[in-house]
Amino acid sequence: EILSGLVGSEMCIRDRPQIVENSMDTMTAILSEREIELDVDFAPDLPIIKGDKDRLMQVIVNLLSNAVKFCSDTQGWVKVAVFCNANEIVITVADNGRGVPWSAREHIFEKFHQSREGLADKPHGTGLGLSISRQIVKYFGGRLELVDSSSKGSVFGIYLPLIVSPKLLEVGE
Repeated sequence: EILSGLVGSEMCIRDRPQIVENSMDTMTAILSEREIELDVDFAPDLPIIKGDKDRLMQVIVNLLSNAVKFCSDTQGWVKVAVFCNANEIVITVADNGRGVPWSAREHIFEKFHQSREGLADKPHGTGLGLSISRQIVKYFGGRLELVDSSSKGSVFGIYLPLIVSPKLLEVGE
């Protein structure tokens, strides 16, 4: 369904920082308007990952949009980090919002699910963003998770496998 157009679009992504920066550029106006501080940390010498640039950007924009939407109204901040663990590239998006209520954590990635608990003053969405984002990341062999959430904010993580296939290395050349 949503991912059917991705067949055959697999490619190497060598410019991870550019993808994240392009995603952040789409949020510039709202960040400025809401006076939200954006902090970005890229690890040096990141290895190649597999995926579709446009779809990965879609996932990052969705996470950034959610972070901004639920960010603290005073002294708000969003932090993006890109680093490598043993066998994955990790992209985290953190905010200092209200966090995800315990009652919503089990269902947060389900289609049409929206937790409105304590959020009457925040904009409504469709409840599809996290579900679609998780499908995209899963399609490329990765995972999207709620890493941490408390009353002081949330952290979402995108975990994408490192490339080991010589065929994929040739595509990115």
